Amino acid sequence: MIYYVGGIMTRKMNNELADATIALSKQYKGTKAAERWMSGEDSPLNSWFMPDIEYPDIARHLSDRLCDAMSQICDGLNMEYKVKPTEFWYNVYDNTQYQEQHTHNPGIFSVVYFNKMPEGSAPFTFEGKEMDLNKQTEGSAIFFPSYVMHGVERGTNTEPRITWAMNFQ
Repeated sequence: MIYYVGGIMTRKMNNELADATIALSKQYKGTKAAERWMSGEDSPLNSWFMPDIEYPDIARHLSDRLCDAMSQICDGLNMEYKVKPTEFWYNVYDNTQYQEQHTHNPGIFSVVYFNKMPEGSAPFTFEGKEMDLNKQTEGSAIFFPSYVMHGVERGTNTEPRITWAMNFQ
């Protein structure tokens, strides 16, 4: 049960989000997932479990759009239970960083939004298997059950690879 959703944001909004994300990652420079949970030393700069971070309006807009898409997926699955967002964070990868295979338990669904995927970006993987790179395009998102192992290998990108993620319970 993996869902790809395109057109989450316009190109202009996507670029605005990328600029805001880079600014946030500079503001919180040196803050890595490895410092907040059991993650590898070369994990990306991110805002996972930073409850005091002040996200800009463009990030809130993305959150709203992802929640709308999740609601439509739940409606399509005829789910009576309405899932609610529990965490929201960004990831900024350079070509030395990766995210080891992991799950988002105890969530029900998770989503990764592909904000910037420059040439050489490593693909998002499920259980170590590469997913369709043609679907991992800027402005698209992938929704999946939170218990599925997923991660990102090191890329060869010279520009930042930027994603946003959200969990639902």
